[in-house]
Amino acid sequence: MDSPAHLDPSQELPPPPEEKLLRAPTFWEKNTGKINWLLLVLIVLVLIAGTFYINSQKQPQIPPEMLSPRTQPSMPQGGGVVCTADARQCPDGSYVGRSGPKCEFVCPK
Repeated sequence: MDSPAHLDPSQELPPPPEEKLLRAPTFWEKNTGKINWLLLVLIVLVLIAGTFYINSQKQPQIPPEMLSPRTQPSMPQGGGVVCTADARQCPDGSYVGRSGPKCEFVCPK
């Protein structure tokens, strides 16, 4: 009976595989997924913070006619005078608002 080819002593044996040195994986190799998520979150936070910073640096554009002093009467389009809605306490204890064409406080006598 013929012996199988792999048992034939006249055949050469394949060379032994090279031994690989085993080493522990590095921090980066072990945590690649976590590091990617951390970088993604960090980038998103920086973008959000940058957006808030840029928006906070913009000065609102207020038309000059809206920058009048509070006590100066303004003229509405329909005519008349519009006064600010502040109040003052009179000597008798009552409170009055501004009225009249000059927006003055008028206490009752």
